Amino acid sequence: MDKTVLVEKNIQDGKELLKALDSAHFPVNGALWRFYSEMDKWKLIIISDYTDRSGPIDKYSKIQKIIKEIKEPIEISLDEIKITTSSERDIKLLKKMIKTNSDAIDDIRFANSTINGVFFEDLYIYRLS
Repeated sequence: MDKTVLVEKNIQDGKELLKALDSAHFPVNGALWRFYSEMDKWKLIIISDYTDRSGPIDKYSKIQKIIKEIKEPIEISLDEIKITTSSERDIKLLKKMIKTNSDAIDDIRFANSTINGVFFEDLYIYRLS
């Protein structure tokens, strides 16, 4: 099966959401698109230690509210978003290899790489601090 392509619209919408999260003071330690081959799907991973202080309903509700407040509508649904913390194993591994400024919105492609036995098929990284 061919891999689903991450298109420019997804990349721009991810940037817009990250800017909106920053403006709303939603703490974001990292943001990236990750391809999951078992689902043939890209997910926007939001890394936030905010998740340590609240339950999943609260954090996804806040993000949904922020998405609705963006002036130019974006096409990212909550189904495409995964919120995690800096302590997740894969995130720790990535941070050993890639580091950005804490307020960065970069364009870093990281593909077909293995770190400590964990294979990362395809990532598009905005921030990893």
